[in-house]
Amino acid sequence: MLAGGWNESSELSQEEYTMVVELQPQVHEHAGKEFHHFHPIAIKKQVVAGTNFFVKVQVGETECVHVKIFRPLPHTGEPASVTEVHIDKTLDDAI
Repeated sequence: MLAGGWNESSELSQEEYTMVVELQPQVHEHAGKEFHHFHPIAIKKQVVAGTNFFVKVQVGETECVHVKIFRPLPHTGEPASVTEVHIDKTLDDAI
């Protein structure tokens, strides 16, 4: 992957899946509502001074949200955090 560029969409690793699920309360806060179904299904990554993740999360039968997460470099000791949430997406919308 080229620094600064986004990679192709792929399935999430177990570590990435866990990170996204743990950030679910922040997703609810950014979206202004709670999602009872919350299943991360695809991810894109961008290496910067840390890593940006853009994740498609299925929140209904065909409804999705797109979540942008920033994970700082490990030496900072800072946790990953949600920076954007785009609601009203579908399974057909590309991330």
